[in-house]
This record gives sequence, C-alpha cells and structure tokens, in this order.
Amino acid sequence: MAPKPYNKYYALDLYCRENGLSHENVVYIGDDYGLGGNDESVYRSDFAYLTIDDYRDFPNVIMPLLD
Repeated sequence: MAPKPYNKYYALDLYCRENGLSHENVVYIGDDYGLGGNDESVYRSDFAYLTIDDYRDFPNVIMPLLD
C-alpha cells in the first residue's frame, strides 16, 4: 500500500509525462481491477485497459495488439 496520490495510475501518468507519451499511446494489462484492487485506478481511468482474469488467457488477450 502507498499513500495517495501514489498508485499505478499516478506512476503510469508520470511515466507518460516524463517520456512524452499520451494516455492514448498506452495499453495497460491487469488482473486486479475490481473495487480496491491495485489496478483499479488505471482500470477506471482514460488509459486503454485489457483485463486478464486467468494468466493462461494472456496470449489470446494480447493477440489483437500484435496484428
């Protein structure tokens, strides 16, 4: 746990700003997106988000990104 504003959204947004990226340049993939999950802040944001509920589905979930 980290105090506000430190969460994955904050870190990813800071990374984008420091590297000249917009949020639309990023696709986040996460598995803990539910209420209170450590990916929730990104899931509820303007970043594109792909959910992974079973790690075995990872190849199928990212396939559209590789085409």
